[in-house]
Amino acid sequence: PSCVLTPSVRVHRWIRAKAKELAIFLRAGHGEGARLVSCRQSADGSAEGLIIEVSVSVPQRPVNDIKPKEIIVVVFSSNEQLPPGIYSPRQDFPYAPHTNLQTAGEWRSLCLYDQPWYEVKFDWNPARFLGRISWWLEETAHGSLHQPDQPLEPLLFDSYSDLIIPSELRTMPRVSHRWAQVRRINRMGGNYTLALGGLTGVPKAGAADQCAVVVMATRPMTHGLIRSTPRTLGELHNLLLEGGVNVNRELKGIFDGWNRRSNADELKDVLAAQLVIVVRLPKRRGDRGAVETVEFRAFKVQDAVGIVGARLGMEWHCSEIEDPNPSAARQQSGPETGLTLLNVREVFTKGLARLSNGLSHTSSDPRVTVIGAGALGSPVLTNLTRSGYGRLTIVDGDVFHPHNLARHALGASYVGWYKAEALASDLSKIMAEEPPVRSIVVNVLYPGNKTGALEAAYQDADLILDMAASVPVSRHLVHDVSSGARRASLFLNPSGKALTLLAEDAVREIPLDSLEMQFYRAIARDPGLASLLDHPDRNRIGQTCRDISAEISQDDVTMHGGMGSRSVRQLSECDRARIRTWLSDEHDNYQLVMDVEPAVPIQYTKGEWTVVLDTELLDTLARMRECHLPNETGGVLLGSCDRSRKILYVVDALPSPPDSEERKTSYIRGTKGLSEEVKRIVHITGSNLAYVGEWHSHPDGHGVEPSADDKRLLNWIRAGMEEVGETGLMCIIGEGTQLGVYL
Repeated sequence: PSCVLTPSVRVHRWIRAKAKELAIFLRAGHGEGARLVSCRQSADGSAEGLIIEVSVSVPQRPVNDIKPKEIIVVVFSSNEQLPPGIYSPRQDFPYAPHTNLQTAGEWRSLCLYDQPWYEVKFDWNPARFLGRISWWLEETAHGSLHQPDQPLEPLLFDSYSDLIIPSELRTMPRVSHRWAQVRRINRMGGNYTLALGGLTGVPKAGAADQCAVVVMATRPMTHGLIRSTPRTLGELHNLLLEGGVNVNRELKGIFDGWNRRSNADELKDVLAAQLVIVVRLPKRRGDRGAVETVEFRAFKVQDAVGIVGARLGMEWHCSEIEDPNPSAARQQSGPETGLTLLNVREVFTKGLARLSNGLSHTSSDPRVTVIGAGALGSPVLTNLTRSGYGRLTIVDGDVFHPHNLARHALGASYVGWYKAEALASDLSKIMAEEPPVRSIVVNVLYPGNKTGALEAAYQDADLILDMAASVPVSRHLVHDVSSGARRASLFLNPSGKALTLLAEDAVREIPLDSLEMQFYRAIARDPGLASLLDHPDRNRIGQTCRDISAEISQDDVTMHGGMGSRSVRQLSECDRARIRTWLSDEHDNYQLVMDVEPAVPIQYTKGEWTVVLDTELLDTLARMRECHLPNETGGVLLGSCDRSRKILYVVDALPSPPDSEERKTSYIRGTKGLSEEVKRIVHITGSNLAYVGEWHSHPDGHGVEPSADDKRLLNWIRAGMEEVGETGLMCIIGEGTQLGVYL
């Protein structure tokens, strides 16, 4: 934040677009309870900042010291993968839950979202953003931001590298140690996974791949602000003193035992070994509360055991120790002994399996680029490979973690590998000839240096199959990928009980995003599908806010994998577009519950916006108009907005409410039952459809040009939608299927 001071005209395009959008919104007076104070830019054009005054509703006696008016600095970085930074420059701003880790002396940083930024960014707008800031401040003032049923905050910050530990380490005594064989799998960006196995009480002679594992458990500690991550042994020592553990003393005691019990040859193996410290941190909600959970963290010590011991004052009876940093030996706390924080992930266990599962011939050989190798992707790809179908390229940037074993075709030996590489390797072993499966390890939204390989895979494909279960990925494949390949998408509903196939026609007349919208419309119109997108319970399987896994049975995934691979193979025999859903119900029936004939989309260009509807909706509007002639009629429009691409999807239209006034030359829409119906559709479509504007009809012979009253109506719609940061829409249906679209 301190760099956002010097005016400059060199500003990254991404920064200027978002910062300008927020500033214009505030200057127009739409930010209820928020006022724009000033704008700033960094000297190098790498960031823009907006200083905002936010009015906060606080109680008379706030739990946390939030003021009725707070100054908030919003910083937009040139890195599009990062969310805007939200800071308070107030020096006495309270330490509170959901505050990001900052270096000492820096401004407090507010953590607004528990979702990845790419999930938030595609429909970000100023109104929701400012509302989120106000909500954060008010809930913090009341002490209710962290809900009673919400998992406790982590005591230590997250890491990009992992340590896979045997379950035995979770139940070892409070201060104890073991020797383990260690396997390292390197990842991008210098990160890695360490997998421990073969625990013993003594080191293995001459083994180069072993490490000493020291386990330390603190007394209960109260959760709250994420603490500063220890980067040296001295800092870890000071942190664990709060929990009653003296790291230096305990390490020295363990080292002393090894020194006394080992002969010269054995001690050489000890001194050259790596050292990993695993810390158990029991956590409670309040200072007098019971322990609710145990946080596990690990630290890889950057120096060998012998050097660490010498720095702590040990006199090893083997003198062959060369300290690369002898000045550190004079400091008994060993502050210059560096540490690397690791996320602790336990090997797959029966308990974790139960938790994750929620227990109380075709001759065609197309080239297929597959996005997603997860729970659904792995069985579908396994079935396709075993049936000899397709020349496959798997694209996925995720790492295979222990909890994925609950619903994945891969075995435990691949833990720590990238999913695409591991699954490609595993599937390639099915056939004796040259491996038919390729892989690209990349996040398709941010390919980086893999852009060329990814684009070549798209261009070479006959079919691009999306199984990433991500709306941003699906939209990206439609709008941002240049390829003549047909697109198709397979995904599970939130409960894992239903499988949906969206498949474009062979000539791509009906693209994937239009199919997505028609899928939502089918749900809204069918009462039997009202619960299709309901969310089940979710389980927390790690230490961070986003380590969440849904309760989905492996049995359901197996059934869907079979139907998914069959439906993909059938695409080679059918050139038509498809929208299909299969459901496994409570009576163990597996049936086709949705088989929609897709409609052809229609596009209207309005300035920088594109309005998309389809022939089915146009026919619906024409029928409703015909039924009410000679009078005019109307209603509201439902749809979705992709703000990042400025696309407004118009998906469905509700009929005229019963209290409307319908005349031959005018129409006044009523309101009876309308709000409830809109809310119902918003709910059952998982908020993917919402109110986007109004429609009405014109009599025969009057065309679809707006009258003076229509223009006033359009201004009213615009004003109302602008207040919530959205774009207003009005449609006029005329004789036959004439349609006027106005923004």
